[in-house]
Amino acid sequence: MAYIFVTTIHNLLRWALLIVAIASLVRAYTGWFGKKNWTALDMNLAMLFTSFFDLQILAGLILIFFFSPSTKVGLANPGMIMSDALSRFYFIEHMFMMLVAVVVAHIGFTKAKKAVSSFYKFRTLAIWFTISLLIILVSIPWPFRDPGAPWLRLGSFILR
Repeated sequence: MAYIFVTTIHNLLRWALLIVAIASLVRAYTGWFGKKNWTALDMNLAMLFTSFFDLQILAGLILIFFFSPSTKVGLANPGMIMSDALSRFYFIEHMFMMLVAVVVAHIGFTKAKKAVSSFYKFRTLAIWFTISLLIILVSIPWPFRDPGAPWLRLGSFILR
């Protein structure tokens, strides 16, 4: 039951994270190229992106280390993780790339906050958040990938 609940939270946070990332990037690029002023909305969207990402990472770590049925098997036999594509993806590739992406997002947000002008705030955010989003998009187990996860998971309801 807890596994399904945390998996649902992790899935829903994925969509919230992607929506906020895109909104933040649209604002960053239009601000950068449109020479707009940095506003509280820009700051809040950037903060929301990094906050949702932190929650997503937390949910993923809780999922894999406390509730995933595969974790006990994998930790008891680490060689199996590297030899099985599905295990390797979730335990190594997905987790590592998402940790890299969250670090990139936080670096970008910190640098943008410290930038002296709106132009540099937007440019910094656009560059770093784009890199982070690209890493995220490559690392998500999309349904069309192997291994793939469902598009949407709401408890026992799964949309593939």
